[in-house]
Amino acid sequence: MLSDQQIERYSRQIILPQVGGRGQETLLAASVAIIGRDDLGTVAATYLAAAGIGRLALSAAAPLAAIDGLNPDCRITALPTPLTRAVVDEVAGYDAVLICGAVSGTWQMLAAGCVAQHTPLLWGEAAGSRGLVAAVPGHCAEPPCAACVRAQATQLLSGGDAGNGLADVTAAFVGTLLATAALKMLIRAEAAPAASLLTYDASAAVIHNVALSKTPHCPACGASDA
Repeated sequence: MLSDQQIERYSRQIILPQVGGRGQETLLAASVAIIGRDDLGTVAATYLAAAGIGRLALSAAAPLAAIDGLNPDCRITALPTPLTRAVVDEVAGYDAVLICGAVSGTWQMLAAGCVAQHTPLLWGEAAGSRGLVAAVPGHCAEPPCAACVRAQATQLLSGGDAGNGLADVTAAFVGTLLATAALKMLIRAEAAPAASLLTYDASAAVIHNVALSKTPHCPACGASDA
């Protein structure tokens, strides 16, 4: 049950029909791991902590410092870097995993672990004025899985203007989209969630919803059809 202090603290969320008291209790009981880039991770962690996520595990120092003491209901822990197989297996058992950036060397392990444990995986990346957010729920009716989505998404970042002064804006917006998508998954805002991919062009202030398909012979989900 929510305490009087928690009802006051999260009143603006609780009044939303998509959240309510039960949704807020779900968030307070949830565990989320955020791994990767400081700029994306700091924004995502700030919004998730403020929303009342009960446990945040972070791999970067900047998000840890930014949200320390932000919300007494949010327990914050640090993940060791580089991530070992044992840590990846533990993280894949959380309620959601956010990957910020490429996370060289561990992306495939994280994706495979989330697929195996049916854990929602969200990936955000920003390059210059272009960014993307991919969200893969823990239980999809069928692929694409996280590995399928990444294979199709990476090429969409090419062509962004790195010198137009919008890189920080793009990264902040991607971090916000990551947090929003994670909250929607945790409270099960959609009855039948499916993998999704959004791209953002800060220069044109345009968001596109990209159609996804299964990747043939995907090593993670075993998809064999295009």
